[in-house]
Amino acid sequence: MTAHPPLRILPLPDLGGIEVARSVDARLHYPRHIEATFSIGAIEAGAIRAFHRGRIHLMPAGSVGIVGPEEVHTSDPAEQAGAWSARGFYPRAEQVAAVASDLAGRRVPAPRLRETVVQDGELWAAIRESCLAAEQGAPALTREALLHRALSLLVTRAGGLAPADRPPREPTAVRRARDLLAATPDGRFGMTALAAAVGLSVDRLTRAFRATHGLPPHAWHLQHRLAQARAMIIAGTPIAEAAAATGFADQPHLTRLFRRTYGVTPGALAPRAGIVQDVPHRSA
Repeated sequence: MTAHPPLRILPLPDLGGIEVARSVDARLHYPRHIEATFSIGAIEAGAIRAFHRGRIHLMPAGSVGIVGPEEVHTSDPAEQAGAWSARGFYPRAEQVAAVASDLAGRRVPAPRLRETVVQDGELWAAIRESCLAAEQGAPALTREALLHRALSLLVTRAGGLAPADRPPREPTAVRRARDLLAATPDGRFGMTALAAAVGLSVDRLTRAFRATHGLPPHAWHLQHRLAQARAMIIAGTPIAEAAAATGFADQPHLTRLFRRTYGVTPGALAPRAGIVQDVPHRSA
């Protein structure tokens, strides 16, 4: 079995250079130091003992650790927990400020995140999901949408930012966004580019799109691609060709997501002797 390094860092140039990090079974000791960025981590196993803002903090599994730019801190395994595992990212202050401004509906600076350790299951899951999407090479649209969601939860839950109360009704922009998504199966553009193309902020487009279609843009885009692939396979297109035509990395990638959505593999729908098997249909 190949041993994994205790720390892996993945830079994402297409998302403003933000870095995603994963620590696995780490027993790393970091002395007092600073980062130029925010340091946001979802603790998955074990616990971290950290010095920050003048005192010691314990970050157990299931918690979110937060350190701001230029803040002196340390990271060590908590004695009672041994090794620790975490996923997280390092956004710059201007990236956090952009998300905060989007939510507030006006230009605001990056909020000061008040707590070093936050117990918030939804925020923890959003950070982890965002990191996993980056590790797995998800389309840019998905990676940016999940990162925006994680940062939005961060500035509202940990930063106390109150989002602007705006009615999310933008039928023309939502229709245009849906058309653009349907015409781009590989999702090569990100949420920022999609929002700019229809003249809305990322937050306003996401809220309006969800209000209209029941899903945020990146999730609707995935379901649209799966529906297109399903129709192609039923019509007789080989599964690998259908996967490529609808923007999936390969046949196993399509199969994994197909089973999760429809409860069966694509092969169960492929015509055999001119007959398509009777399979359950389950809406996403």
